[in-house]
Amino acid sequence: MGLYFKGESMNVLLLSIGAKHALVSFFKNSESGFDKVVTTDCNRLSAGIYAGDAHYIVPKMKDESYLPTLLDICEKEKIDAIIPSQEDELVLISQNRNLFEEKNINVVTIINNYKQLLPFLLKITNVFDDNTRKNRDIRFKE
Repeated sequence: MGLYFKGESMNVLLLSIGAKHALVSFFKNSESGFDKVVTTDCNRLSAGIYAGDAHYIVPKMKDESYLPTLLDICEKEKIDAIIPSQEDELVLISQNRNLFEEKNINVVTIINNYKQLLPFLLKITNVFDDNTRKNRDIRFKE
């Protein structure tokens, strides 16, 4: 399965979004090509979760109901691509990618899609660089 790029609109599910508000903003940008950005987190106090077009509080990643919950969200929101944002989650989703791909949902992980993901990562880097030049108040913590 390949990734969609500009010109092919899609709905994306961002997992464990936490405080990654800038990541949600990137996907919601009108030029990104995404119609709907859906976010998840296990913490209802997560800052970034409410920045999506829709959001879900999900079980913790190690909970046995985690993957079925994600699959239900994907079906309900007509998700085309799922993007994990934590290292442990990258591994879990990558190991279970067949569950999503059986439903025609692209699994975007660096582990298996690094060649396809490179243009996407370069695009994100350019957005962050542009925003940093425009607004010196944007700072990223390591």
